[in-house]
Amino acid sequence: MNVFASMALINVATSTVIGLLVVFANRKSRLNQLYGAFAATIVWWSFAYFSWQISSNASDAELWTRLFMMGAIAITPVYFHFTTELLYATKKYARFVIGGYIFTGVFLVLDWTPLFIQGVSSREIFRFQFWPDAGPLFAPFLVIWIFYASLAAYLLLRDFYVHRTLHPLTSKLILIGTIIGYVGGCTNFFLWYGIPVLPLGNISASVYTALVAYAIMKNGLFSVKVIATELLIFTLWLFIF
Repeated sequence: MNVFASMALINVATSTVIGLLVVFANRKSRLNQLYGAFAATIVWWSFAYFSWQISSNASDAELWTRLFMMGAIAITPVYFHFTTELLYATKKYARFVIGGYIFTGVFLVLDWTPLFIQGVSSREIFRFQFWPDAGPLFAPFLVIWIFYASLAAYLLLRDFYVHRTLHPLTSKLILIGTIIGYVGGCTNFFLWYGIPVLPLGNISASVYTALVAYAIMKNGLFSVKVIATELLIFTLWLFIF
């Protein structure tokens, strides 16, 4: 198992545990639900990414590539929705939230066509046997994907300097997590176009998820006591297992 598959498994474990703890801390809270959905997109992407990395033939590799891109497609619109809910601005940015989900639906369909992913081929420079080749609509996807990530970062930055809806430290930590997560995630896309950049930023997904959760707990929006109790119970069950 290579280092990229290992990083993907770490992302799966981290995002699953944190996501479940946050959701079960308050299952009726829209904010908690959206955080759980955001964590779920990372889990989906990371597990399929791991499966792609250990694939032994081109057909399996292409299938898992399309599956991990389903998670990647959904990550930024869901995270943007979560950000607007966090800042009490969902109604104000409803058009962008709805547009993000329309974008997700369209590209989830295109994901299964050569317009999005043409197939997989080797990248000899880094000894990747099955790396995806971008279709003609992959570049427009990247533009929209980066736009939603940037818009979420902009809202957090503006809140830090202007509105102060959240505690400044909370805004700052979430903003840092957003930048780390998406800059790290973008390292995956260079090789799609044959640009020799290794996807070393994958592990940033775990940092991203954990930092956002920590910042929100510090702000008191997630129940620290409930999450700590559930974490203790989870640890005990894991130990028993």
